[in-house]
Amino acid sequence: MEERLIAPWNQSKYLVGTSLMFLGPASYAYVNNMPFITAVLSVTSIVSANFWRHANYSIRRDCDLIVAKCSMAIICYNGAIYVKEINSIAVRIVIGGLITYSYYKSHLLYKRGIDKWLTYHMSFHLLITYEQFILITTIKDSDEKDMNSPRDSRLVIIFIMIYFMSFAIYFKYHSLS
Repeated sequence: MEERLIAPWNQSKYLVGTSLMFLGPASYAYVNNMPFITAVLSVTSIVSANFWRHANYSIRRDCDLIVAKCSMAIICYNGAIYVKEINSIAVRIVIGGLITYSYYKSHLLYKRGIDKWLTYHMSFHLLITYEQFILITTIKDSDEKDMNSPRDSRLVIIFIMIYFMSFAIYFKYHSLS
């Protein structure tokens, strides 16, 4: 049986690179003593890059989709908690719209077999990276300084458990043979 690729290496190698860019905001969060955000962005970056290094329909894709959705929920939650100034909210709404558009356009062009999907998906990754830097800066500058609470340690553990549970779910419906 022939393996179905989502993207060949000559395309997906660029997405490996843009996925690894999430390590930039993760490092920035680490320097600013935000272990939970550091863990979330690091895991997201590694899982995404791992998928794009050989982009096929496999457990790595399922894990990438699950981790990306969890990460997006966590980032949006932190944005809702810490972003309070109207200017910051306006900028985040615009960037959020661009992120949504680039993901939608990437998906639409991919389904139609148009190679330009790659440009939109790379833009999606770049916009998310930029948004993460903005969020971390906003948290760093906010009055609320509870980023190192015991809640964060529990959330890191839960996030990693979700990642490994996705393996269990995958193997429940797929055999190794």
